[in-house]
Amino acid sequence: MRISATKIELDAATRRYHRAGLAGRALERKYGVTWQTVRRAADSNWPEPRTKQAPRPIRLDPYKPVVDGMPAADLDAPPQQRRTVKRIFDRVVDGYEADGISYQMVRGQVRVRRKEIRWGAGRGAEEVFVPQSHAPGDEARVDFGGVRIVLAKTFTGPRLCAAIVGWLTFGGNMAETGTESYRLARIEAGAERATSQR
Repeated sequence: MRISATKIELDAATRRYHRAGLAGRALERKYGVTWQTVRRAADSNWPEPRTKQAPRPIRLDPYKPVVDGMPAADLDAPPQQRRTVKRIFDRVVDGYEADGISYQMVRGQVRVRRKEIRWGAGRGAEEVFVPQSHAPGDEARVDFGGVRIVLAKTFTGPRLCAAIVGWLTFGGNMAETGTESYRLARIEAGAERATSQR
């Protein structure tokens, strides 16, 4: 009977039963493994790391510099003048007599390398942070439902927490909660804006 388990769990169970005195052949039959697996598990506490396989050579390898060079040359070109995958494929097949390659090989290489080339040239998508500031009473968001807030104290229960956004935004400085506090703050903010625009 073969028991499915991860490699670590299998090694741990094999080691445990081996130390308890179960024979190697019995462990082989129990877990459906070879004697080498039982020996390896008994000798070591952790399984050996997987060996990295060398990448298999493909027929596109001799032409990769040519394929990679075309998107690199198109960095400064307008979008309409950049080479498509079809144009790159046709150029490699016709210009370099690459008969053994397919469109899918070139498409996969261009898809991966185009992003890498743009990042290498410093033209990748930028990480943008937009700071947000909310004036008190300027904007209100209300959500209804069960709320549990854990800060200095724990507030639980089916309470209407209409002012939670303002409470978190302004560092916990709030006198009261409820719908009235937001309405009052919004009215006061509108009145202040009206007087400051005059």
